[in-house]
Amino acid sequence: MRIKGLDGLRGIAFLMVFFFHIHWVQWGWLGVQLFFVLSGFLITGILMDMKEALPAKPYFIKFYGRRVLRIFPLYYFYLAVMWALTAWALSRGFHPDPMTVYQSEMKYALIYVYDFYFTLDRYIPSYFLTHFWTLAVEEQFYLFWPLFIFITPRKYMRKAFWFVIALAPILRLITLLLHSTETFSFLRDDVALVVYSLPFTHLDAFAMGALFTLIRIPKAKGIFIASIIASPLIGLAADYIVNGRWKDISIASLGWPITMPDGNKFIWGYTIVNGLCAVLLYGVARHGWFTRLLEWPPLRYLGKISYGMYVYHFAIVWLAATLFGQNITEPFAPLLALATFTFIWIVATLSYQLMEKPIIDLKDRFFEVPPERIIQNPEAST
Repeated sequence: MRIKGLDGLRGIAFLMVFFFHIHWVQWGWLGVQLFFVLSGFLITGILMDMKEALPAKPYFIKFYGRRVLRIFPLYYFYLAVMWALTAWALSRGFHPDPMTVYQSEMKYALIYVYDFYFTLDRYIPSYFLTHFWTLAVEEQFYLFWPLFIFITPRKYMRKAFWFVIALAPILRLITLLLHSTETFSFLRDDVALVVYSLPFTHLDAFAMGALFTLIRIPKAKGIFIASIIASPLIGLAADYIVNGRWKDISIASLGWPITMPDGNKFIWGYTIVNGLCAVLLYGVARHGWFTRLLEWPPLRYLGKISYGMYVYHFAIVWLAATLFGQNITEPFAPLLALATFTFIWIVATLSYQLMEKPIIDLKDRFFEVPPERIIQNPEAST
């Protein structure tokens, strides 16, 4: 079954990331956290239902088989196309620096360790690959989470999720403490950036999404409204206490700038923003919040092709900026932003219709799961 609103929520998450990368909204990076929470919710529901329906071997084979068919074709198609395009651009002398960076860094993306490479002091930003650190984090989650769900008895599942949520800030704190030691001198100087890109930093995002497949929240709407008000106040207050003033970036990001570098906010802040995303997801999935907006067909379709939109968007943003003389570190003009988004949408649509969907349709042929078992019923009682 399809849970109403979730495709639209994916679309919103992508729009947040897109607007962040064209410098329209400084809090748009939170779209990545929303993607992580969504993954935790959906994948956990799938895994728990498969665990009840299948023995161990088909449980793992079917899950990983379906994930491979959904994720790998587009992922490796993009890497291959960009390798060919950057090689061609290098042969023509067209902006050789970013082309060379892609050619040298692609190997880390090939084996899904770009998030770890992202932490190293030799890392060089790439508009063709930088956003792939999030895909590496997601894939690493897909690797270990099925085993975690399989070995955890159902009666202990809630406690296990709460444990993972509590563990995440502890691991972020340990990273901070280890960062300054000589043993880890190969890491980037900015510890907040190191923490941001490591997979275990985001365990509470996935685990909160997972937890909300099991629990109910009394007065969820009131909690959500209070969180919407309190979250920016907490973020801005923390920045003011540390700096004695509000930086422009802090105000523009509503107190939650990317990597949250001030006041060690990168240790505790992710739990707050992930919690806000999780309550929003809960309201949409359980109570149908914002259904009229989220079920709007264009937004639903955007969510359906959001994986392709995300994979392709940063390279197209760079290309648009380069061709039209736009400073890529400054806000895009509205017309250029619209043209860039439209081109991303066209590329992602063609990719989905011509390549992704035909392969996705093979999932039920080779790794069939009973339809009623694919997505956890949002009204299921625990």
